[in-house]
Amino acid sequence: MEDWQSKGQKEWEKNQMIKKERELKDREFRAKMEERREAKRLNAKDAQREDVLSGIQEFEDNAHKLGINVDRDPEQDLENTKKFDQTNLSVNATLIKLKDKSV
Repeated sequence: MEDWQSKGQKEWEKNQMIKKERELKDREFRAKMEERREAKRLNAKDAQREDVLSGIQEFEDNAHKLGINVDRDPEQDLENTKKFDQTNLSVNATLIKLKDKSV
């Protein structure tokens, strides 16, 4: 009886070691797969970034070929638009005054 119990204990210990090794290998495998997924995601992100940047550069190059200046400052464009609107309003006001005087 003790021989049978001793043999069962040894088999259980052996199975526990096998289980621990299997779990360790499983964790290592999962970690490697996660690293690969992350590397693949980062590579895709880098490729997309490069694609966007090259697309922007191509757009700007084509705009320059067409004589369009894309290197302008948007704040300066806003200021120029405001100045143009003010000038346009004062010209219109002057024309209206001249028209009223001539009638």
